[in-house]
Amino acid sequence: MAFIDDLALELFTLALVGVLAIYMTGMTYLQYRRSRNADVESALYPASSRCSCWAYS
Repeated sequence: MAFIDDLALELFTLALVGVLAIYMTGMTYLQYRRSRNADVESALYPASSRCSCWAYS
């Protein structure tokens, strides 16, 4: 049985998730600042509108 090193895949996935988290946080912050709205939930709503969660239906 051949040894398959998946460390590179794990590190790539970790970096990708980190970049996506920073991007989403930054875009939410910019939208919040542009709208001058103190309601954080309304700033997060466009990101959650694609969610099929029961809390937003």
